[in-house]
Amino acid sequence: MEIQAVRVLGKTGVDAVVAVNGVPVAVTADGSFQHDVTLQPDINTIEVAATDLSGRSAVKQLVVFSISTTSGLPLTVFYPPDGLQLAEPAIQVVGGTRPDAVAGVNGIPADIDALGLFSTTVILEPGPNLIE
Repeated sequence: MEIQAVRVLGKTGVDAVVAVNGVPVAVTADGSFQHDVTLQPDINTIEVAATDLSGRSAVKQLVVFSISTTSGLPLTVFYPPDGLQLAEPAIQVVGGTRPDAVAGVNGIPADIDALGLFSTTVILEPGPNLIE
């Protein structure tokens, strides 16, 4: 079984208390910290929070996409969700697959980046539209 993770590295004040996704993380004498986060398939939000002794705090959120490289060819459409209704003439379709895959939207090839993410614009007709 494949386990995907990222290492969150950062630097803060030496007197700060840091948590990554609510888990306390040790801060070294120079203010640096690190913590490994196991990723779930698809979208992951990682929250890093730091609070100093005077109560001042800062929070940063990171979004990480995780796509399996050992299972069958994955394909995830992140946007738009099924059944979305809108009055715009076009929509941006965003998805993910393996970086070595070939993908298309409505029969038009979509460029896939090194992370396996793709994005393309689809022109919409009035009424229901099927995006494949």
